[in-house]
Amino acid sequence: MAFNIYDMLSTINSVGGLSKASNFYVNLTPPSSLFDMVDYNFWSLCEAAQLPGINIVTEDFKQFGYGNSERRPHNVSFQEMQLTFLSDNSASVLSLLHQWVQSIYNFDDSDNPYGQNSNLMINNFAYPEEYYGTVDIVHLNPISEDEDSDYNTVVKYTLNKAFPINIPDVNVAWDMSDQFLRIPVNFSYKSWTATTLSESEVNYFTESRANSILTFQTRVGQPINAGLSLVITE
Repeated sequence: MAFNIYDMLSTINSVGGLSKASNFYVNLTPPSSLFDMVDYNFWSLCEAAQLPGINIVTEDFKQFGYGNSERRPHNVSFQEMQLTFLSDNSASVLSLLHQWVQSIYNFDDSDNPYGQNSNLMINNFAYPEEYYGTVDIVHLNPISEDEDSDYNTVVKYTLNKAFPINIPDVNVAWDMSDQFLRIPVNFSYKSWTATTLSESEVNYFTESRANSILTFQTRVGQPINAGLSLVITE
């Protein structure tokens, strides 16, 4: 079949056109202790992000212990997410990021080495549930049939149990007067969900399996002789 540019354009138009990398926004939901530091306009300060991927970890497997091998999955891994923020003159971005990091590990012992901040003692790490947040990355389509909106959502990703793990040094210099200050931040997260994923369903088999796993897990913390009856004979 000969290549036809009009067929290609027709195919592209039939799926709504091609999406542009510049059409996106990011919403941060920090831990509850920092909720009041993010307002509804905070998304406009995130200049760059990535749509997250997934890496299926495999290893070589030989069915009979010899011969040709094939790869079998045994784990998954997620790369760190880097977000780039524009720094503002009221330091709202820096304040949020610094206090989020401080809610993970309270490292500032300059004023009082025996003090605490948000119930976290100096030089101590918090429990994960106290610093977990979420990051929403929304990719948009500027062509909309909705009169109340200028954009349609192409895909929305949610990074679960996310938290910042790296705020690198940021250069400032007198010869940078025509540049905005940008703050790159790396986030770690457990997994992501997306509007493009198929929804999980619950049926008799999945519910039975979940109940079996839950029953087994509740026994892990019990004493070794739990459930055993001691019979004494004279």
